[in-house]
Amino acid sequence: MRPSQWISWLVHLDLPGKLPPFKNAVVSCRLFLLLKPTIQSRTLRYIAHTMSNTILASAMRSVARQFGRHDADVGVVAAGGAETNSTTLDPDKISTETDEEDDKVMPNEFAAETGWTIENTKLTNFDPPGLEVDSDEGEPDIENPYVTNPVKLDEAVEEHNRPWHQYKYGTKYFLPNDSAELSRLDRQHILWRAILDGDLFKAPIDQAKHVLDLGTGSGIWAVEFAKEHPDSHVTGIDLSMPESKDIPSNCEFQLRDFMDPWGYPHRFDYIHGRLIFVAQSDPLRLLKQAYAALAPGGILEFHELYGLPMAIDNSLHGKYTEELFFATVVASRNLGNDMLSLPRFAGWMRELGFVDVVEEQRALPVSGWAKGRYKAIGAMQEQNLKVGMGGIYTRMLNKGLGWSLEDTKERIGRVLEEVGDKRMHAYFPVFVVYGRKPFDAA
Repeated sequence: MRPSQWISWLVHLDLPGKLPPFKNAVVSCRLFLLLKPTIQSRTLRYIAHTMSNTILASAMRSVARQFGRHDADVGVVAAGGAETNSTTLDPDKISTETDEEDDKVMPNEFAAETGWTIENTKLTNFDPPGLEVDSDEGEPDIENPYVTNPVKLDEAVEEHNRPWHQYKYGTKYFLPNDSAELSRLDRQHILWRAILDGDLFKAPIDQAKHVLDLGTGSGIWAVEFAKEHPDSHVTGIDLSMPESKDIPSNCEFQLRDFMDPWGYPHRFDYIHGRLIFVAQSDPLRLLKQAYAALAPGGILEFHELYGLPMAIDNSLHGKYTEELFFATVVASRNLGNDMLSLPRFAGWMRELGFVDVVEEQRALPVSGWAKGRYKAIGAMQEQNLKVGMGGIYTRMLNKGLGWSLEDTKERIGRVLEEVGDKRMHAYFPVFVVYGRKPFDAA
């Protein structure tokens, strides 16, 4: 196609009454990507690129800030059941209202590709048992590790200046790896065991000679599993080496990216992953690799967080909290990770050949607003967010959305103020998913 024909085609994409503005944006963007290699002139390529982005920016400004208010279903997989609605969302459900604020917009490529909004990425059919509002707004009578043994952050060091992993620097993991972060992970481990009723795992494991811990972090899960199962040999892998000094002889740590080929000489009887949803650039490939690495009868188990908070009522609606966490999902997607793939894990595992697949739905309240054991869990999570949210999301939002460091800090501060309000009954959906490789599998 000659450049003059290409430009004419692009200019006439605006077809009033035939295509809504959003579809015009999608078509123009994808047309540009399709035909870009055929355009020899740098000037024409620049003009075409600018025109395409202009159409997208005009159509998608509301997505950037308002995220739409149209409902669409996003399904989850019930324990032992079949997968319900698809997580593929309809771009026509995007709001096209304009926004007068001169603020940073979400990357056009993300919205054009997915059509995701705050409303249509909320889970349906998610109902963690026992989650209710507590009329008593007092603090729970527990030993909160974040309070009794607080994480020591260096106030003189800004979040973006904290050290990061150097192994495979630039890979899709944006959390710091300093002593403060490792200390937070140790306390988060206590919080996570509380979510799992005090357990390290939920799958029915009898014996596991070889155990692999993906994204081991501070190494505390691997160390505790090794201590509780002295006949097992536990290998923890991560982009940074843990600093633990109390490592039993049946536990080791290796510097590895779990998204790379593993290549171990033996098969594993149990593979565990926890809170690695911010680093899974290709979750389906990870599941395939885990299946191949398991011995017949071996078990794969994930404990993961859905990236967007929900509420048991309408107390989260319109809060900046849901807006910012949606922005983190967009930022993570732009950086190559998908934080919303968790509802599909159980279905994917069944498709890959896993049997006895179970999905449990649990909750992580953002503060101590809930009754019973969830009250203590929420109180710990509130402190976890206060000491960890800057480290978890600052670099992600800066790199993934281009937000300035000052802007990001201010936005995170707004969320932390809302989190402390127990009238906001918000929680993060938690998925516990496990399945077994058939005993007769190769």
